[in-house]
Amino acid sequence: MRCALVQLFAIVVCVVLFDVVLLDRTARQPCPTTESLQDDLIELAGRLPEARTTKLLTIGRAYGTDKVTRHAYHRPYGLFLDRPPQKILEIGISQGASIKTWLAYFPEAEVHGMDLHDSRRNWGIADGRFQKWIGSMTNRTFLRWFVQQHGQTFDLIIDDGARNSNQVAWEELFGPALRDGGMYIIEDVGEGYQKNGPKVDATTQVAKQWIDVIHSQYGGQKRATSPYLTGIGADEDIEGMWVSDQFILLRKRIGGPVRNALDS
Repeated sequence: MRCALVQLFAIVVCVVLFDVVLLDRTARQPCPTTESLQDDLIELAGRLPEARTTKLLTIGRAYGTDKVTRHAYHRPYGLFLDRPPQKILEIGISQGASIKTWLAYFPEAEVHGMDLHDSRRNWGIADGRFQKWIGSMTNRTFLRWFVQQHGQTFDLIIDDGARNSNQVAWEELFGPALRDGGMYIIEDVGEGYQKNGPKVDATTQVAKQWIDVIHSQYGGQKRATSPYLTGIGADEDIEGMWVSDQFILLRKRIGGPVRNALDS
C-alpha cells in the first residue's frame, strides 16, 4: 500500500512539472497580433481563384489586352494559375499588351515573347525580364533552335499566334520546352468555326484526338490517328486537358506516364 502511494505521488509530481514546463514554453511564444492575422487572411484570400481572376482582369484592362477586353480568358487563367510561373513564353506579341500584362501580374517571372515581325521593335517594353525572339511558329528549324537555347525550362507557354498553325508549335514545344507539370495554352481556337475562318481548323481537329491520347493507356480506346500526335510520345506527356470558349489548356505530366490501373 505504501509503495503504491509513493508511486502515485511520483506520477502526480511528474504531471505537475510537465504542465509547468508546457505553460512556460507557451508563455514565451509571442501571440499573433491583429495586424499579422489580417495580413495572413489577405494573403490567403489572394490565392483564391476569384481574387486571381479579378486581379488579372484589372491589369489586363489597364494594358488593353484582348485577353480580357474581347475575350474572357482571365477566368480560366485565374482558375489554373494557382502557382506563379517563373518562366513564360507567349507566341504572338502583337502590340505587346499581353506581355505587359504578364510582367505586371507576375512581378518575379521571366517573360519571353515570340513574333514573326520587325526585330527592331520593343513594343514599348523596357522591363529587363522581357526577352523577344523573332521567328515563325511554323518553322521547325527555328523552333528547334529555340528549344536548344532554353531546354525544358518554361512553366507556361501561350500560343496566341497564327491561326490554324498551332499544331506545329505544339509538337515542337510541348514536350521539349515545357517543364513537367507546366501548362500549354492555345487561344482563339474558335476562329475555325467562324463563317470566314479557316476551312479546316487543324487545331480543333487535333484537340478532339487529345481525348483519345489521354485515355490511350487503357488500350481499349481509339488511339489518335493525327500525324501531329503519332511518334512524339504525346500519350506519355499529356496529363489532362481543359476546354472553354476559344481556349484550350494542356497540362504536362509530372514524372512520366501513369501506370495503367487495369494492369495492377
